[in-house]
Amino acid sequence: TAAAHAESRHQCHAVDPRGRVLIAYGVYNNGDLKFAEGDGAAWSIQVIDSAGASNNGVPLKLALDGLGNPHIAYTLPTGGSSAYNLKYASRTAGGAWAIAELRPTGDNCSLPGLALDGDGNARVTYYSYASNNDLRHIRYNGTSWSAPQVIDQSQNGLNAMTLDGAGNIHLSYYSGAP
Repeated sequence: TAAAHAESRHQCHAVDPRGRVLIAYGVYNNGDLKFAEGDGAAWSIQVIDSAGASNNGVPLKLALDGLGNPHIAYTLPTGGSSAYNLKYASRTAGGAWAIAELRPTGDNCSLPGLALDGDGNARVTYYSYASNNDLRHIRYNGTSWSAPQVIDQSQNGLNAMTLDGAGNIHLSYYSGAP
């Protein structure tokens, strides 16, 4: 926790199979997505992606695949704190990060959820401000990302997602509907 101090508003953590603590966090004042890992004696911190602008932080979720490789779903501001792109970063066993833009600025995404299926493929939920505040879901099939699927259209917000053994999505989320 020494890595994600006062500069962070959003953070997620996990412990990998080697016992290392992994923390993904967004920097409040410049839009950086940072990743820290510690072994109990020292921390290694790197910038994965950057918006290069002051914002409200970087909403994100972190998950580990079966080999302990980190995957992060996150949103970064573009042109100010009111327009966000949905992005996905994954690190391979070799240590390189791959970044994909999942939804462009026009969808104005925020508050992502993330789960990995048994094959390590990502399932991402997000809140789309540009389309009636829908809660949406997209999935990676190993080669490409699906089109967004609307889950709910009732002023949604924070969400938590998990998958069962058959890969079915299970969600809990805030809904503005009575």
